[in-house]
Amino acid sequence: MKAITLFATGLLLTACAAPGSRDLYSGKLTSPTPSLADELPADTLVYVEIADVQGMREKIATSDLGLMYHDEEMQTFLAGGLALLSDGWNDLRESIAEEGYPSYLMSWDTLDSFAMGMALRGEPGLENPFDREPQIYVRADIGITPEKVDAVYAMLSDMMMKEGAQMVEGSNGSQMEVHLGALSMTFSKAVNVIQIEGTMGAKGEGTLSSNQEFRRSRLQVQADGAAMFGYMAFTPVFETLYRGIMSEPEVEAFATLIDSFYTSTIEPLNGLAFASGWDESGTYTYAKVDLAETSQDEGSIYRVLPYDPELLTYIPAEATGFSVMGTDQEAGMQMALDMMDDLAATEIMEGMTMGAMLQMQSAEAHDWLFGSHRPEMEAAMKSFGNRSFSYSISNGLDGEDLAFSEVTNPAALNSMLEQLMPRLKEVVDPMGEGMVTLKMKRVSRTVTNDGVTEKVAGPAYYYLDIDLSSIMPPEVAGFIQLQPTMGVSDDGWMVFSMSRNSVRSILIDGMPIPEANILENEDVQGFLARVPDQAHAISWGDPRPTVDALASMALGFAPMVMGPLEQEMDIPFSLDDLPSAGLFTRYLRPSETIGYTTHGDIITMSHGSIGLADMFTLFGTGVSVGGPLIMMSMDQAVMMDEELMFDEFDSESDSF
Repeated sequence: MKAITLFATGLLLTACAAPGSRDLYSGKLTSPTPSLADELPADTLVYVEIADVQGMREKIATSDLGLMYHDEEMQTFLAGGLALLSDGWNDLRESIAEEGYPSYLMSWDTLDSFAMGMALRGEPGLENPFDREPQIYVRADIGITPEKVDAVYAMLSDMMMKEGAQMVEGSNGSQMEVHLGALSMTFSKAVNVIQIEGTMGAKGEGTLSSNQEFRRSRLQVQADGAAMFGYMAFTPVFETLYRGIMSEPEVEAFATLIDSFYTSTIEPLNGLAFASGWDESGTYTYAKVDLAETSQDEGSIYRVLPYDPELLTYIPAEATGFSVMGTDQEAGMQMALDMMDDLAATEIMEGMTMGAMLQMQSAEAHDWLFGSHRPEMEAAMKSFGNRSFSYSISNGLDGEDLAFSEVTNPAALNSMLEQLMPRLKEVVDPMGEGMVTLKMKRVSRTVTNDGVTEKVAGPAYYYLDIDLSSIMPPEVAGFIQLQPTMGVSDDGWMVFSMSRNSVRSILIDGMPIPEANILENEDVQGFLARVPDQAHAISWGDPRPTVDALASMALGFAPMVMGPLEQEMDIPFSLDDLPSAGLFTRYLRPSETIGYTTHGDIITMSHGSIGLADMFTLFGTGVSVGGPLIMMSMDQAVMMDEELMFDEFDSESDSF
């Protein structure tokens, strides 16, 4: 099992490394072929690229978050903290200089580009690819500004030589080589690039740039202004894992179940590609899930359906966000039922199946899954329709979120829930230890027949009552009410909300149709005009009301927190310089996402103030802030050690 462990470890490292119709938005299609893709093998599992770090930094400054950061209000508030960080960076540069290295190496100006790729495969030609250690090839090209590349390589060489690396001759001249077990690592310098290469076993054949799926994925997601591009191929690793697992004798009894799951769920997934950057519409992220051509055939769990525009009429005009989706639920439910049957038929010991064991351990559960209640369960599971939508209303911190899934047979689903929820309560309540309890209630309706008014029972609803008083102050706990609630209305909707009252109202009166709906919103009108006919999912949201409420609350609490701190220590922030709540909404814009299919693939396009590129920006900011803070913390620790040493000396001298 050593080889399969190595393969799984390599796959984990790979996952950590990886994180259509183009005229819908302003991004122009480009298809550059990066040099590293010419060097990587055709079956490369993951590829990540930032082609222009300095260009990315320029775009960050003009992004929505960049404009917020550079606003005069923010700069005034951060001035003291930025001065401390500057001092920390100067200390780091001085430390680097003391080691004999140029201090300018500690600057983002040094980095031009970054590209990394990794291939991971089991030993080919073996029935069980895990009978031997996997083959690994990894390559990273780090672009360095021309005037600094020699200094960077000299510093890297010095550090590596101290760690036992050897200097050898390679394709780029002299290069460093170090062995980490069976993995051979080399470090070399090409034209303005530091190359890091690792090999265990064979590198692989062909080139990634000639891989048709890679080229097609890049064309479908890449656009002008992209700060980063990523690609991950699922098929090679999934096929290898499948062959390896099916070759293990321990899983022979589960072969039918595993094969069914693999064929329906895993095999159609071919890969993933994404690109993210900035243009005049804000931050954009384009992503493509590459699926088999048959993924949209009837019976596939990945089949999607066009969203229903009529559902927008249920969304009130004051909504600050919504989503609408069309999915084929029947295939997923049927797959779940088939897998349950396969699992029940699995022989876990001679003459004993899993179904028989379940019947011995829990006759009631067996009765629902495979006995007399099975028709009820099937009717309930297959009652989910193909339409769903949700919306949120932000009213300060008293917002409301509602999610709806279509139900074609509400009576069947309600009947199953009413029978099973009491059993679930027996499990949830002891686990909740008084803080979380599952409660079940039934709504009542007032009806009048032949002049007689009476109360009649309606559908049941279920909610978790969460008591926060044991983990936070009573005044705060009373301010936050958490009651996740679910119910099924007679007019065919499963409703979920964090508000019990909202669900009760819908179960009593049915789905409300607002007098004014979201279609009257001008921003939403512009968004819908860009939605293609083949879209299966859309979402839109305006973050400004929520951000404004949160910022106002945080700024209101700030004097309570910072006031005592200002008296006890020298902090780099002043209450007099606190920015206004408007700063945090001034540069924000609505976000919008469209999902559609082409050739079986699912394409997702998102635009707004915050996207994947901004997440990378925040990561880079964390690196910039973390280095100086670590240095200052170390300096503080040294000072404390020195003070402690002198205190001990004085104490000892006093004893004489």
